[in-house]
Amino acid sequence: MQIANNNQIEDFVASGQEQTQVFEGKNLELKFFLRTKEEFRKFLENKEHIKDYVSKVRSNLKFGKIICRFNFRDYKPTIIEQKSLIDFQDGIFDELNVQMVGSKFNDFKEICEYAKNKTNKNITTLVDSILQRNLTLEIINYLANLNPTNTRWLYHNIESFGEDLVFISDSMARLGLSASLTGCRKRFGGKTEFKNLDVSTICKTALGFKSCCLDYRPANKDKKKGQKLFATEMDVFNEKNYEWSAEVNNHYRENRTNDYLKLDKTRPSKEEAIKVEKFKRLVNFLEQMNQ
Repeated sequence: MQIANNNQIEDFVASGQEQTQVFEGKNLELKFFLRTKEEFRKFLENKEHIKDYVSKVRSNLKFGKIICRFNFRDYKPTIIEQKSLIDFQDGIFDELNVQMVGSKFNDFKEICEYAKNKTNKNITTLVDSILQRNLTLEIINYLANLNPTNTRWLYHNIESFGEDLVFISDSMARLGLSASLTGCRKRFGGKTEFKNLDVSTICKTALGFKSCCLDYRPANKDKKKGQKLFATEMDVFNEKNYEWSAEVNNHYRENRTNDYLKLDKTRPSKEEAIKVEKFKRLVNFLEQMNQ
């Protein structure tokens, strides 16, 4: 499973809302930027507009589930502010997203309990994947009691943090918990021979995560004209070899939608995936790295 993000909504709006129902039954994560106290304040004041926006997205594109994610960057919201985000989500999103801020586990537990007692809605959680190992295990044990519908872990590059991702996936699976990744890159990256392999396919097939969501980064804008700027080339996903390649950017929005749909249906078994020689070498590389 591939979780859709803001890109799919922007493309739908920019296309003149010509594409309908292509996302029926699929999951959507909407990312909101709350990086300062001012952004936080404006977001809360904008509730009715966002409620209407989400309602129209649900009606037009038929997503099976719509949840949210917050990008705080260096901003550290208070307990009161975090509770206000739970109140904000109620009546808008299908599940209440509880995010752990940094390594503040006690705050996270308090917000989870607040969300659990808020309504009968299910809870989805989001935690950074590179916390100290003992803390990560403590969080996972707590999640076993909380039993959220899913926990999204914030992705960090596999080459440097693959051991952390494997530890999380294995630990969650042992307790019967659903684990996904969000904020994923497209490519493996780095200077290795594996750099063009798709991160989502690696994480779903080789690392055992249920689903992935690509990182959403708004397109840069021309400061003078206020228009979004798009690169002359774009990445295109090949579901046969699980790689991304750069192609001329002729049909940007159409290609991006097609890539999402291809990623959503691409989850080969490990046995099937290693028939692709490069993917097989990557699996061997990951196994050696985690020994």
